[in-house]
Amino acid sequence: MSSYGLVLVSVAKNPEKTARDIGGDVGLTERSIHKIIVELEKEGYITRKKVGRNNTYRIHPNMPVRDPVTDASIGELLAGLSAASHKNPAEFTTAYLPVVRRLIARGILQIPSNL
Repeated sequence: MSSYGLVLVSVAKNPEKTARDIGGDVGLTERSIHKIIVELEKEGYITRKKVGRNNTYRIHPNMPVRDPVTDASIGELLAGLSAASHKNPAEFTTAYLPVVRRLIARGILQIPSNL
């Protein structure tokens, strides 16, 4: 996954993280994270809102993944990654199942065989 994708995953987990915290999650410098956030905001993938001294981020889930192989949206990709991170398939919520099935059918997501 690209650095941009990793930043989106980190923001999706906690939209109130600082750039330093996001950098710690994905293994990049705070400066690199700021550049990525600016580009993601410029391209319309996120919105940044100042709250006190910090930023809060909102992901626009309907934005398409920029990949010629898929027509999935960012929201579908993040939902699939979230669902796939559960060790027990019974933990999938019914809200995730249609998205996960669609990603599996398109070959974007694969469920490990040990599940």
